[in-house]
Amino acid sequence: MDGYKGEDKEDMMESTENTARARAYEILAGFFSNEPTREMFDFLNEAISCSIEDTIEGIEVDFATMFIVPGNGLQPFESLYNRAPDEEPSLWGKATKDVAGFYRAYGVHIDESTGILPDHISVELGFMGHLIEREDNNAQRRFLEEHLLKWIPEFCDRVYSKANTDFYKGVSKLTKEFILSEYEAIKGEAR
Repeated sequence: MDGYKGEDKEDMMESTENTARARAYEILAGFFSNEPTREMFDFLNEAISCSIEDTIEGIEVDFATMFIVPGNGLQPFESLYNRAPDEEPSLWGKATKDVAGFYRAYGVHIDESTGILPDHISVELGFMGHLIEREDNNAQRRFLEEHLLKWIPEFCDRVYSKANTDFYKGVSKLTKEFILSEYEAIKGEAR
């Protein structure tokens, strides 16, 4: 006898799983918000079970080239991807306003003085972690369907094709696969 009732053990397992899922979103957000650190590099090496031969300096250049330099076509904002066919891609588009409304509905305020828009990939991934911590499966499913799934897979495909490092090829592949598997798991729970 291990001292736990079946329900308590199941709740504990679900809590541990949710903690791991929220942490995964936090890590993925970090890959797109800041130049990578040694810890991020080591995590990715471990997560995709391979040896990445890139240097930290090379990864930093890749990050800057893809996500900071204007005009490269890889700006990580939902409004540039998730839009009506007749709508011009622009920052602060409809998707930006929609996602900001979603945040407000769940009590999250984005400090605009940071200069990061609400529909930046790192903010959206971080918000998903927040929803997991709240244990709101319905909100998680809605946010995946209405936001993350509508643009992150395409964005990750573009990152993969433009990345000059195996590191960011791995990040893009891992992010896309994680988002798609999360949706399948949440969709399966709703049945």
